[in-house]
Amino acid sequence: MAEHVPLNTTIAPHQLLLNLINMQKTKEENQDIWKNSSYKDFVKLQSNNAGNVGENFIQHICTLTGIQVSVDGTKTKKLGGGVGDGTIKDKSVEIKTAHQGCSSHNFQHELGEIPWKANYMIFVDISPDCLYLTIFPNFTEEHYKSKNKCDPYFPTKSITWRKEKGAFKLDTSVGINEENVKRMYTFKMIETTPMHEIADFVNSAIV
Repeated sequence: MAEHVPLNTTIAPHQLLLNLINMQKTKEENQDIWKNSSYKDFVKLQSNNAGNVGENFIQHICTLTGIQVSVDGTKTKKLGGGVGDGTIKDKSVEIKTAHQGCSSHNFQHELGEIPWKANYMIFVDISPDCLYLTIFPNFTEEHYKSKNKCDPYFPTKSITWRKEKGAFKLDTSVGINEENVKRMYTFKMIETTPMHEIADFVNSAIV
C-alpha cells in the first residue's frame, strides 16, 4: 500500500527514500511486541543459535535439579533429524525452540524429515513475558504422515508435510499453549518461577 508523505517538490530522491524507510521503521517499532521484553535479544538469534538456547535451557534445568540428562543436538543429529537431541531419564527427546512473531501469537516448529524417531517431543516457546514448555510422547510415523489432528495435545492442529516429502512442521499459538497450561500438558514459566517447579513438570511429563 502506498505511503502518503508530505508533498515537497524540491526533495531529493535519496532523501525521499530515507524518509520512507524511517516511516516503515517507526511502524514496525510501534507494532513490535518484543521491544520492551527482557528476552528481546532472543529474536535476533539465527535459528541454529536459538535452538541451542532451548537445548541448553533444558540441559541446565535438569542438571541443576538432579534429573538424569544428556542433551547435545550437535552430537546426536543425523541427516533430517536423526534420533533427537539427547536423552532425559534414558528417553530420547527432540527439542524444538520457537518464539512469538513480532506482531503475531504463533510459534513455528520446524520438525525435520524424520521427527518420529525420538520418544518425546519438547517445545520451548518463548513469548515476550514468559516461556511455555510443552512435553508430550512423540507421534508415530503414521500419524506424522496422516494429516490427522494432533489429539489430545493440539486437537485443532494438523502436522504440515510439505509436498508429502521433506520436512514436517507444526505451528502452535499462545492460545493453544494457554489452554494446554490448564490441561497440564504445558508449563508456563514467568520471571518469578522457581527452578523446582519446572523440574517437577519435566519429571511428571517424561516417565
